Amino acid sequence: NMYMTAATIKCGSAYWVAMVSDQTVMVEGEQCTEWSRPLSMGWHLIGALYEEKPVSNLSPGSSVLIVYSFDPYSGQYVFASNLEPGKGYWLAVAADADISLSKQGEPDVPITMNKVMGSNFLQSFSNTPPPPPALQNEKLTEEAMLPAEFKLAQNYPNPFNPETTIKFQIPSSSFVTLEIYNISGQEIKNLVNESKSAGYYSIKWNGTNNNGLKVNSGIYIYKINAGSFTEVKKMILLK
Repeated sequence: NMYMTAATIKCGSAYWVAMVSDQTVMVEGEQCTEWSRPLSMGWHLIGALYEEKPVSNLSPGSSVLIVYSFDPYSGQYVFASNLEPGKGYWLAVAADADISLSKQGEPDVPITMNKVMGSNFLQSFSNTPPPPPALQNEKLTEEAMLPAEFKLAQNYPNPFNPETTIKFQIPSSSFVTLEIYNISGQEIKNLVNESKSAGYYSIKWNGTNNNGLKVNSGIYIYKINAGSFTEVKKMILLK
């Protein structure tokens, strides 16, 4: 599989988008209510409809082996049971077929992998999808992948329950502390307290304090110190 640059966005297809910073992107155009594509045996990027639908709405189900989505926080592919608007998915096609996705389907009929078809697929293709473009591009050097500036991202999800992810980036090796405080300024949790190499990091907070006890719902403040860099943001825990 080779990635190619795209000039237009088509219903039923999916795309990798290179972003220079975290931001919300809006896509304008007609609603994608259904699609049909002739797909050969192998891995294919597919898009969802304008409203969430179960994977079992893909047909013919006999040609669909498995569907993966990409988790940007872990950087790993994960099994998908639903196709959500605005997201792309990797589909393993067991045999050449006209694959379609519509609002109607048989959501109560689970997609299962036929052992023979699955075995034939694995003779020619990997059991996981191709890596993202940045990892597939051999010309992309380690230096080019390092962040250019210090940054603390807004936690996601926010508000959250029971856990949330906090991401940060540092362009050079630094001693990093990442702490959570209540609205009164009392330290609740120390998430990071060590030297870090330049790079991108993410850490989860499960709503507990330094003693492992669950904290109350409310507004919390998280603060990062990395060298001379300091940044503070707020988040909300709901129960």
